[in-house]
Amino acid sequence: MSSVTDINLHLSYQNEQIVALTIPIDDIKRLSLRPPKWLRYVAFAVFGAPGRLALTSDANAPDVDYDVPLGEISGDYYYIPDGELHLVDYQALNGPITSSVSSDRPSKFHTQVKNRDASCVFTRNPGEDCDAAHILPRCKGNEYIQAVYNDRLPVYHILYPSIYPSPEPESYGMDDIDCIENGILLEPNLHGKLGRGKIALLKTPNFALKSEDVPRVERDTMPDSRITLQYMKRLSDDILSPVLQYDAKMSGSGTPPPSTIILDYMYGVAAFKRWPGGSQFQQIMKDRFEEHYKSIPPRPWSPSGHSSDDEVLDGDPADPDYRPGQGAASGGKHRRRHHCHASKGMLRAMDGVLGLSMFIKGNTRQSLAADRERRMKEGELQAQEAGRAKVDQWLHGQH
Repeated sequence: MSSVTDINLHLSYQNEQIVALTIPIDDIKRLSLRPPKWLRYVAFAVFGAPGRLALTSDANAPDVDYDVPLGEISGDYYYIPDGELHLVDYQALNGPITSSVSSDRPSKFHTQVKNRDASCVFTRNPGEDCDAAHILPRCKGNEYIQAVYNDRLPVYHILYPSIYPSPEPESYGMDDIDCIENGILLEPNLHGKLGRGKIALLKTPNFALKSEDVPRVERDTMPDSRITLQYMKRLSDDILSPVLQYDAKMSGSGTPPPSTIILDYMYGVAAFKRWPGGSQFQQIMKDRFEEHYKSIPPRPWSPSGHSSDDEVLDGDPADPDYRPGQGAASGGKHRRRHHCHASKGMLRAMDGVLGLSMFIKGNTRQSLAADRERRMKEGELQAQEAGRAKVDQWLHGQH
């Protein structure tokens, strides 16, 4: 049995071997049944280049045994990329977590995502209780999602030519941060965790993993394709009734599904945030941000600029890592913005209290509605009478 507690993932960069990621064995146990395969995928998601794993830094070293069991894995792996790196933006999750929520005037984005997913794709909670969450944060804007897609598309065009037959980004319409391919319906608690990188969505099969290489909660037949909820950090034992690592189920139209490119990219962002390696690679990531992403203007944000169904999430107080204001913009001064700050559960409870009060007073909803309708009709009649009086007065004034 291996005594390794952490795995260092090395990357050859400018003829130097650097530690890019350091991942605890306990995390790997939760997330994969084939650790070397999963490590290879994580490297691909962070580095943006296909490659292979070896046990030494020698470019000619043979591939590792990707099916080796967890107890026999090494403490150090070397990723040998095949081609140019397309590193993630390490600041992709730094910003307010916004959502299009259910309201009397839902946005096109919310409507499309709800029609496709119908309910929270992991808990199956009704769609009216869920957020239309952006996988790549909405605050980044249209120019940002275009930059991500343009940067990674050539890699996917080579890996999956049947799915991405054209190398031209214009062929896929990924130029809008509110496109349905960048959305997924989640209950608010999961939405907040996704926006802070506490969870990530693993799409299989992919470059390195088969669907059966990932632990599965459900007991039915293994689907051909999966999007699995994964906690990047082990949940605290004192959390009651945590959402398990389910597969997404889109119970509506089901199409078009979330973008594989965006899912992989954001998995890489969450992986680097959770398991950053040495200072050298962290500096490389900072340089990458300065060169490739810093100049991209964020989506304009202001309280007055929000639509009625747009809100800023302030995090989940039940989360062990919760900090008040952590999900807000402008230094954490803004919290949830919506016409009503009460939760849907609280509103239902208040509705029940109101109903009981009416019952005690001898009223019913039906009687109140009938009374309201009667008063409206009386008001309409009064308005009509006033209108006739004005007409008669005008007519008499013409003589």
